[in-house]
Amino acid sequence: MSDILRRLSLALPLLLLQAALAALAQQTAKAATALAEIALLDGPSRVQRLVDGAKKEGEVTIYMALGQDDFAPVLDAFTKKYGIKLKAWRSSSENVLGRIVGEERAGHFEIDVVESNVVEMEALHREKLLLAVKSPEHANLMPQAFRPHRDWVGHAIAVYAHAYNTILVKKEDVPKSYQDLLDPRWKGRLGIDGDDQNWFATLSQELGEEKTHKLFDNIVATNGVSVRKGHTLLANLVVAGEVPLALTVYSYRVARLKVKGSPIEWFTIPPATGHARPLYSDRLRQPALSVFGEQAQVVFRRVPDQREARRRSDRVRGPAAAHSATL
Repeated sequence: MSDILRRLSLALPLLLLQAALAALAQQTAKAATALAEIALLDGPSRVQRLVDGAKKEGEVTIYMALGQDDFAPVLDAFTKKYGIKLKAWRSSSENVLGRIVGEERAGHFEIDVVESNVVEMEALHREKLLLAVKSPEHANLMPQAFRPHRDWVGHAIAVYAHAYNTILVKKEDVPKSYQDLLDPRWKGRLGIDGDDQNWFATLSQELGEEKTHKLFDNIVATNGVSVRKGHTLLANLVVAGEVPLALTVYSYRVARLKVKGSPIEWFTIPPATGHARPLYSDRLRQPALSVFGEQAQVVFRRVPDQREARRRSDRVRGPAAAHSATL
């Protein structure tokens, strides 16, 4: 009898573990099915179902690379309309990517929605953290807003512009071509953001790779270029006069500084370039749906609140997004 009890005591933990794993597998399968169902929701009941589910969560966490002040009108409009609290964490696109991947690997998920740059969104796609989602708002977007895999969607276009200090640089002296940057007058007066590889790649594609590389090698050798980190910082340095002419700033940032009376103006040298901003939503704990941002929009495969992520995803592509695009 004692031998039987001993065997049962040894077998019981294994049996319990097998039962727990079977229950977990069933729960995971149900969650995956629910996520797929929510991702493809359509029809008149869609919005209400998403809103009802989101309100049960009570709070939405968004990680963003876009300046919080720039996105504030969208966040405020969302909270006002749906009565759902938003908690935002803002950092560089690299840090946003690192935090999301870190949470995924640790099994500790905070994020519902992410707004970031295209390169980082593609990294999330390669990590298989995103899930394609349908939205009625997609019909209002240009075809270029979508990637073939549709894991994220661009919700806005950030236009690269050049900016100059209107006190230190006369309007008539503004360069008309990149070749003009070889003029000795620009020696020690040029600045650029060090992370704008996509700007330079597009320029190389349009003007010719060999020609573009040779030209900028000559510009750097002749006049030098101050390399900085952050478009907001670079625009502020133009205002301060530390960088009289910046080659890569965002036009909307200059427009906002001008409203405040800052001595700054923007212009473009053909070909003008820009990039999409992607948006996506998720909560890596359970199936999730939605992301912000190039800027792109997406939905995570695991998230506690799929409905909120989806609702958030739609909202950024809807009327509130139009407001943010005019900032």
